Amino acid sequence: YGEITKLIKEVLGDGKLTTGEVAKAIMERKGLDTQDRVLLKTLSYRVMHLLSSSVQRGKVTSVPYHRVKGRAPTRMWEFVKKN
Repeated sequence: YGEITKLIKEVLGDGKLTTGEVAKAIMERKGLDTQDRVLLKTLSYRVMHLLSSSVQRGKVTSVPYHRVKGRAPTRMWEFVKKN
């Protein structure tokens, strides 16, 4: 696994989060400037790609989540609960 994948696992261990929240938490853990909008957007795309792959493998679930009216919906992610 790569560094970003490991960080995603750590961050999502805390519960359900949106793509942007996951990306921002990763930036915080790596000591990066969370006000850097370009970096946040780039990392968000990477996070979305990695988590989408995990959905296909059945490890993560995803649901549409509308935070702000008039803006594109984001996704809410969480690990699949094992019984």
